[in-house]
This record gives sequence, C-alpha cells and structure tokens, in this order.
Amino acid sequence: MRHVIWSTFVAALVVASCSTQQPAKSQASSRTLDSFRFIGATTTMKDLTARFGPPDMDVGYGQHGYSYRLKDGSFVLVYFVAPSQILSVRHGEQILFERK
Repeated sequence: MRHVIWSTFVAALVVASCSTQQPAKSQASSRTLDSFRFIGATTTMKDLTARFGPPDMDVGYGQHGYSYRLKDGSFVLVYFVAPSQILSVRHGEQILFERK
C-alpha cells in the first residue's frame, strides 16, 4: 500500500512540474510592438494588465520593471515607480514612452 501511495505522489509531482502557463503563451502570441503604442502619461499598470494580461517576467533592478513577450519573440520592458505611474516603455534601444 505504501508503494502505491508513494508512486502516486511521485507521478503527481512529475505531472505538476511539466505543466506550462498556456495563458501567458497565448497572450504573447497576440502582442505586437504597435499594440504598446497607446501608452501615455495617464496609463497605469492596471491598464496594461487588463489589455495584455500579467507580465511574463519581473525585471526590476532598483526600480520596478516588467517584461512582456511579443509575438515575434522580442520583449517590451515597462518601468514604473508605482502601479499608477509608468516611467518608460522600451523595445531594445527604441523608446516607446518616457515620462518627462
């Protein structure tokens, strides 16, 4: 009996570790660089999350930063002070938005 319980536990761990986050992947497949051009001085992180879903990565080093994967495999980086104040939005060297 102990062997059956242990085998079931191990099988459950293997299945859980193999699962992927499909919703994030499907969100990324619809994101394009142009879809981020709406961001302006009044745009909040809540607006971004409503439009694009949760970020793919947290990339903040001293300031808050989120990374969103695009359809082409590249990333858009969004830096912010607080959820209500986006500082800048970048794609590689290109600046899509920068708070003045």
